Amino acid sequence: TLQQLSADLAAGLDAAHQLEEETQHLLVSISDEIGANAAVQKDVIFPMFDRAGELHVALSEELRLLVVRQRLFDAATQLLGGFRS
Repeated sequence: TLQQLSADLAAGLDAAHQLEEETQHLLVSISDEIGANAAVQKDVIFPMFDRAGELHVALSEELRLLVVRQRLFDAATQLLGGFRS
């Protein structure tokens, strides 16, 4: 139904916001860890960069899904527009 599509779209937006917030928090942590140091321990910083990459991929995928969800919602709204009560 249209309500389910709307709820799915809202859930996707929430997921994207959470991924973005986690990414921003991690980038601040990376910046704090590196600071003005000429060298950092790779066993500390590499996992952080790995996680940043994972978050980037997850956010990109979620944004692609949001585009699809929005298109489905728009199409359904257009098709059902004359039949809504």
